[in-house]
Order: sequence, then C-alpha cells, then structure tokens
Amino acid sequence: MRVSLGLAAALMIAPAAMAQQRSVIKVYFGDGSAVVDKTAAGIIAKATPQIQKCEANGVRVVGHADTFRDANGSSELATARARAVREVLMAKGVRDSVIAWVGHSEAELEVPTRDGVKEPRNNRVEIISVCD
Repeated sequence: MRVSLGLAAALMIAPAAMAQQRSVIKVYFGDGSAVVDKTAAGIIAKATPQIQKCEANGVRVVGHADTFRDANGSSELATARARAVREVLMAKGVRDSVIAWVGHSEAELEVPTRDGVKEPRNNRVEIISVCD
C-alpha cells in the first residue's frame, strides 16, 4: 500500500513539474575579469523582466571560470563574477532575498579543457530561473 501511495504522489507532482519552464541566461566575462561589461549588462537588462516574472521560485546565479588559474584563483574569480551579476540584478529591481549565488570555479566547464587552458566560453555566469 505504501508503494502505491508514493507512486500516486509522484504522479500527482509530475504534471506540475512539467509545467515549469527553466530559463538559463549566460553572460560572458573577459579573461581574468569580474566586471560586467556593456554587452553583459545589456543581456542582463533584456532578461530582467522575465527573471522578475519568475522570481517567486528563486533565481540562481552561478559563476564559472576557465582552468587557466589554480583552483583557488578560479574559485575566487567565479565567486566574484556571480557577485557582480547579482549586484546588477539587484540594481535592476530583482530582490536580493530571491537570489542564490555561488561560484563553481572550473567544476562545470562549458568547453572541457585540461588545466592551464584559457577558454573564453568557460568565463561566464549563468542566471537560472524557473517559471510555473
């Protein structure tokens, strides 16, 4: 009986989960930079209305870095990038209380490389929101 109740609960939850739309906005940074440049600021500004529409579900801001630096340097840079994007979002009206931000360093490379390689597509922040 327990198993069927668990299955019934899972089936009831599944349609709601399928109705959610996940949005990932990527902004890229120059080598070694945590400054939100004009291009990145424009991308964030254009995405802000959609992010605000979905902010009840929370917003994740995840910073990344390439493998050029050591792990500590990459982690610090990724965190600084996430913080910078968070600040721009807040300046655009996204509430701080709904933004979860973190630096993932070189843990989730967009383009896999070996250590010590500069790869511009790995120098990014992903803004993730989910709408019902």
